[in-house]
Amino acid sequence: MKKLFINIAAFSLLILTIGVALSLFLPVDPYWGNNEYDWKLRRYKEDHYNTVLFGSSRIYRGFDPMVFDSAVNRAATFSRKTFNLASHGTWATETFYLYDAFLLDTTLSSGVNLALVEFQNIMSIQPRKLTSEKTVYYQDLDHYLFMCRFSYYEMLRDPKRIPSSIYSIGAFSLTTFLNLTNLKQISTKKDTSPPMRMANTTDRGYLGFKELNEVEVTDKHIRSLTDNIRQYKDTGTDRYNPVFYDRVMGLIERSNQRGIRLVFLLPPVRLTEGMMAVYNAIPDENRIAVVDPDEHDLLYNTENWIDPIHFNKLGTQYFTLSVGNQYLSGLKSNGTP
Repeated sequence: MKKLFINIAAFSLLILTIGVALSLFLPVDPYWGNNEYDWKLRRYKEDHYNTVLFGSSRIYRGFDPMVFDSAVNRAATFSRKTFNLASHGTWATETFYLYDAFLLDTTLSSGVNLALVEFQNIMSIQPRKLTSEKTVYYQDLDHYLFMCRFSYYEMLRDPKRIPSSIYSIGAFSLTTFLNLTNLKQISTKKDTSPPMRMANTTDRGYLGFKELNEVEVTDKHIRSLTDNIRQYKDTGTDRYNPVFYDRVMGLIERSNQRGIRLVFLLPPVRLTEGMMAVYNAIPDENRIAVVDPDEHDLLYNTENWIDPIHFNKLGTQYFTLSVGNQYLSGLKSNGTP
């Protein structure tokens, strides 16, 4: 048995060495697994913007930059010009990767002074997505160590999370190995054609739904969501995961160093105790939440949703205007654009 493990380790080391060597010859493409984001960047580079959005389809399909700019620019003494860089199926850790890369690339971040980033729970990888190029492409050692530390503190915070945390470490071990060895990249055919959705995406990166409802959204769906939100929205900060918190605060600090105000945006979504313990610990000037059912009761009308996760055009307008109003209120209190 010992010899078997030694052989497996030696073979893995050989594959890793070959993969790392391949990096010297493969073209540098930091977004090879997210064709949609890659194409959005191409549009983004065609003009100049001072405000950007990052996140999942909730933001891509539910935040209209033109509505935000119109609301803010009518009331502010400066002008906002916003581009929506959110993409489908983009979870928290991928969003961190994309925004970090955006900050480091001055050809992208130069001139930007406000970034709105969707705040999401840190989640593991579903088994069926373990070898997906969109899962693999952004894995590196820094991200792997982050997930290991995060999982360790999750186990300390709640022993019931030990099985899921062990699975998470194993899942990210596999995906990181696949990326470091370039096995997934060299076996993935680069798609150079525009994603089908891009044809209907606006010049500001927003893709609204044409229909009012795609899946019937009932009062039961909304009640389930609002009950969850009321349960967790005011979670105390005494038991937050310090690895998660430090990651968020690190992004805020690096943004400040580049003259960018980073605001974590919390849309209506199912909350957890862990994510809200971190969110509520973030400085007030770095968060905007449009989630409280008592403050935004109109948003939770079934007529504003196309399915139980996404807004239709009516909901998008209400949500975007609410974010704009909170942003303007923040300007009055701290004077920071």
